[in-house]
Amino acid sequence: MSPSGFLHVRFSETSVMEFLDMASNRWLCLQSVPLLAGLVVIAGCGRADIKVVPTPPPEVIVSYPLVRTVTEMDEYPGKIDAVATVDVRARVSGYITKINFTDGQSVKAGDILLEIDPRPYQADYDIDMAKIEQVKAQLHLAKIEVARYTELRRKGASTQEDLDIAISKRDQATADLKLSEASARQKKLSLDWTKVEAPIDGRVSRQYVNIGNLVNGVAGSATLLTTLVTVDPVYVYMDVDERSIQRYLRQAMERRNRPADVSNIADLEIPVSVALASEDGFPHRGFLDFVDNRTNPQTGTLKVRAKLPNPDRILVPGFFARAQIRSGEPYETILISERAIGSQQSLRYVLVVDDKNIVNVRTVEPGRMIDGLRVIHSGLTAKDRIIVEGLQRARPGEEVKPHEEPMPEPAGRKSAHPSQADTKAADDKSEPGSQPESKSATPSQPPPTTGKQSEKSADKNSGSPADDKADDKPTADKQADKSKKPSTKTGGDQ
Repeated sequence: MSPSGFLHVRFSETSVMEFLDMASNRWLCLQSVPLLAGLVVIAGCGRADIKVVPTPPPEVIVSYPLVRTVTEMDEYPGKIDAVATVDVRARVSGYITKINFTDGQSVKAGDILLEIDPRPYQADYDIDMAKIEQVKAQLHLAKIEVARYTELRRKGASTQEDLDIAISKRDQATADLKLSEASARQKKLSLDWTKVEAPIDGRVSRQYVNIGNLVNGVAGSATLLTTLVTVDPVYVYMDVDERSIQRYLRQAMERRNRPADVSNIADLEIPVSVALASEDGFPHRGFLDFVDNRTNPQTGTLKVRAKLPNPDRILVPGFFARAQIRSGEPYETILISERAIGSQQSLRYVLVVDDKNIVNVRTVEPGRMIDGLRVIHSGLTAKDRIIVEGLQRARPGEEVKPHEEPMPEPAGRKSAHPSQADTKAADDKSEPGSQPESKSATPSQPPPTTGKQSEKSADKNSGSPADDKADDKPTADKQADKSKKPSTKTGGDQ
């Protein structure tokens, strides 16, 4: 570096000669560069201005919230059980000679289900009956002798000893008669037990033994022949937490204006709705009739039982069931579709479209699910139009193109006109609210902001293929767009 600020570089003679040779060979090329640059400048000055067409507002589907009188329900898993269950066992030993039922048949009390060979027991009974006749004859003779010796003793023709012996024989014959009659009754029972009868009305299980099998009637090891359960009514057992039991009792006391106690819970007529695993709604109705006498210390729940009529025999003992118990009094509330609710961390919100078709974010407080719809406790009114489809395309503060449709509901429930409030009361078939609150069916999407971000988003959307197609630019403008890139590249090379 010289004191004047210039950088001095030393080159060899060979390097200088090579540089001059390359410069002489490329002189013509260097002379053409200004000409090309001038042509580019001329072409750029004659380019037409690009017209940017604004993006049309996105289309969304909006609906009005529904207003209904609903009743919140608590749901519990339960198990159906028979009111009475009987193990039909042999009471006497012997061979099966006849079976009078088919597997799964409904029977009445007193119907003969099976028969055991009765001949040995018939013979024993006949022997005892013969002994009774024999003892009766002896008793008759003893009574005659007592009467004779009594008369002779009165006349002094017999001693007192003879009279005492006659009386003793009479009393002995009387006792023998009673013993024989008791033995005959026992043999008669064994004979009757050879015909196995249904003790209750109900439905039998399968045949556990076949004809010709030897069954044992000894107590403690008697052969199981089949089982029998009652089918109408049935019980539903469930585990209910202690807070809920206290609430149900308090509500029953308020409704009936009398003290509530678990010992008379059947008299309180607390309604219960039950559904099987494959059923929609809760079509089976009954009442609580039993609460256990102690709480399970490990779970804090009590065993609760409901009694339900079962005329159609669809509730089979052992089936899994879902039970609903009313959690409170009916009240009027707003319901919307679950898919209209968005989420941002712990917040829940919906997108509301105003009368100018501008999207606004509205924070809501969701409640339980009833009839497949989400209860909204606060944040909405019946006149708000909320977006139920197209949440991903809508941006707060921007305009949308709404299409009004009725609020989406599960199959079997149709709403009225979207601008009308539906005040129809929910029946006992409403789905329970005890289920945990589920997240929105739509993807989690935080409410976007307005301002510069919205302008950038609009600029980005204006270059989409759909917008180019809607813009329908002239051919000259498209060619100008294509010529822009080569000119820029050339300028950079220059």
